[in-house]
Amino acid sequence: MTEVHTSNPGSEPATQPGKPILLVAQEHERRVIASNLPDSNFDIQVCGPGGEGIRRWADLNPRPGRAVLLAGLGSGIDPELEPGEVRLASEVNDPHGPVRIAPLASAVTSPDIARTSFTSSLRTVATVEAKADLFRLSKAGVVDLESVPFSQVGERLGWNWGVIRAIGNVAQEPLPPAIDRWVDHHGRTRKGVIARDLFQHPGLLPRMRRITEQGKNGLRNLASVLGSIQFDNSTPTTTEPKTPRRRILLFGGSFDPPHPIHATMPFEVARRTDCHEVVFIPAKRNPLKTGQAPASADHRMEMLRIALADAPSAMLSRCEIDREGPSFMVDTLETLTEELKDAHGRPPGFRLLIGSDQALIFDQWHEWRRILELAKPAVVLRPPTNRHSFAMEVARKYDPPISRQWMSWLVDLPPMTNNSTDIRARIRNGEDTTDLLDPGVGRYIDQNRLYRDGE
Repeated sequence: MTEVHTSNPGSEPATQPGKPILLVAQEHERRVIASNLPDSNFDIQVCGPGGEGIRRWADLNPRPGRAVLLAGLGSGIDPELEPGEVRLASEVNDPHGPVRIAPLASAVTSPDIARTSFTSSLRTVATVEAKADLFRLSKAGVVDLESVPFSQVGERLGWNWGVIRAIGNVAQEPLPPAIDRWVDHHGRTRKGVIARDLFQHPGLLPRMRRITEQGKNGLRNLASVLGSIQFDNSTPTTTEPKTPRRRILLFGGSFDPPHPIHATMPFEVARRTDCHEVVFIPAKRNPLKTGQAPASADHRMEMLRIALADAPSAMLSRCEIDREGPSFMVDTLETLTEELKDAHGRPPGFRLLIGSDQALIFDQWHEWRRILELAKPAVVLRPPTNRHSFAMEVARKYDPPISRQWMSWLVDLPPMTNNSTDIRARIRNGEDTTDLLDPGVGRYIDQNRLYRDGE
């Protein structure tokens, strides 16, 4: 899943202002493309994989002043695509947002590159079944980890952007589930991790050799196309930003484990509160709860990535997990206010998603009045509370001006019913949880034997 690490740069700012930027996610993509494109007219830069890499690069290059072309390998999910074929994105399809038209698609005058729609996921789409499902859902031809967040940032900052990919693997070809671990967050190959995985699973070696050879062939084809690509010089290098200010819904919690409501409800709340993005913030330790969470922070982060695999517009923040001491929301808000400023230095507008149970004890939160200055709540009902009982409770608890505000912050959704505490209890008791968990999360819990007493 995409992580917010805007204060930890992973690439250097642009240094060749006269050339269009060719942005790749991984170092080996840069190496192969550069070696087959010796007289390149591109400034090739590495951003790191996923939305995290895109946003980190954008923080260093908010107004590049020249065309930015995202390139590299992608997975074909259209069964008609073959390994090694090169495709230019005509549009980028965000499963949780609008379809964005790539400005550079119309600026390419030669060669005649085939166009298709692109989409993204938070994790590599590894199985044939998952690729087929995503193809039916998105109607896109190619999936990767970067196109959707790249198009979001490019549109918001007014870039002249485009996406071009070579097909590294096809719809009918499964990928190793561990493949996301083989590259670090700066796009560098993790050779030690690969060696360990091959030692533990020798059967991976033939598949890895085939994937590597197909990838190199695809990148060579991509370099050949890039070597002859020409742009319409009348196309402006930048346009005016279309979004005046970012509006972000923040959703914090233990996510221990995350359940389907965690992965769907925030996006509906974001739509109803006019927020453009959702940031998930797993807590290291809730100061209002005793003891430590049953699952470690790393387990909870990985489960959340799995649960949000089909939500590329979501972001994950480690700011609470990595912070020493309790997870105070006021500290988180002040941190994110600085880290998520836009290119003009403007802080985003925050809404804070909480349940009605937390709203009724909000005055116990550390510096709760300061929190209300930084982010207005978006409240969803949790049983047994209903709208009438919530109104009665806030009227009893808060002064009239604040109680009226709490009612205005209520988002009229059906009450949330899933409960992580109940899910953990069912797992401990050996009961079935298939109706309460994403299948991938359920498999992860079983593989790591989480929430079982004495283990």
